[in-house]
Amino acid sequence: MDERGWLTSDDPAAMLRSLNARLRAAQRRGESPDIECLRRFACACCRRLWPLLDDDHRQSVEMIEAYTRAPTPGGLGAARRKRWAAGNRASNDVSRVHDETPDDRPARLLAWARNIASSAVWVAADKSPARAATCHASAAQAIHSVRLAEGEPVIGPDPGFIGYRLPVGGELAAQAALLREVVGNPFVAVPTAGGSQTPNQTL
Repeated sequence: MDERGWLTSDDPAAMLRSLNARLRAAQRRGESPDIECLRRFACACCRRLWPLLDDDHRQSVEMIEAYTRAPTPGGLGAARRKRWAAGNRASNDVSRVHDETPDDRPARLLAWARNIASSAVWVAADKSPARAATCHASAAQAIHSVRLAEGEPVIGPDPGFIGYRLPVGGELAAQAALLREVVGNPFVAVPTAGGSQTPNQTL
């Protein structure tokens, strides 16, 4: 991806591949790039899920954000432990909704959105910043599920089914803009330590 592609892309996955390559190249040159910018992007995506997250998940995101500012031994582990019980509750909620309201599509979609939002928070706490950034895919699925529940036309199968694909644009385009906001333009300068605070954006 060239600079023009970075500035105009609506594909956060492609942008992350390009950014990862530039960060790794900087490391090979003996530089100290700010790889935690990837995790700040992950947290920014999770912030967009705020209405879907319970207090434990929100606290986990806040703990991950604190870690990006001042990494500490065990910091990510603590965030994962905070989220663990909440994630089990979200999964149980999906099962309950499917059992109790099998014909209520909006309810099923919202339950799925909460469950996949929980998964996004889990991935954001991964030890690898590059892996943490991939939570954007789950975050986009969660938001798309909410919008389908609210009556948006269906494009392909519902979230959670084999073969599900996010539509072009939509939340992915919003995430691409968010990645540019968090990282800046890596073609001007590879991000270095001391990046900005995660933008607080919601659904």
